[in-house]
Amino acid sequence: MDKVTLPAVFVDLAELEPDVDPGTGELALVTHWEARVIVAESQPDAQAVQRGMVLAVMHWLFSSDFPSENVGKAKLKQAGPDHFAPEMQGHDVWLIEWTQQIRVGGSVWDGAGVIPTQVFLGIGNDSDEVTRGGDSI
Repeated sequence: MDKVTLPAVFVDLAELEPDVDPGTGELALVTHWEARVIVAESQPDAQAVQRGMVLAVMHWLFSSDFPSENVGKAKLKQAGPDHFAPEMQGHDVWLIEWTQQIRVGGSVWDGAGVIPTQVFLGIGNDSDEVTRGGDSI
């Protein structure tokens, strides 16, 4: 194992699942994330330091989004003690879980390639007649 200076925050991408197809040619996914805030039990005021770090991470997630990168706002699920890591004995570990929607790839509507032209569809004077761009069909 590598040596790490504590306190520390470790972030893991835990899962990817398909999201609703946006109709843009992009792959829509819901990403599931986990962050572990680790503090040595021997650190003075370990619990206060850890809770402050947990709140800081949660606040940053809550207030950040990256629309230019096709990353949606984080949806926080929960935060709490993580007692399931025996290798972390002697350390306090809190787990923060959240999801974020992302889109991967380029949109077919980004302005590159074929550019749509204006088309008018409607009912003409005769109820059986449909007009397109002013021409009857």
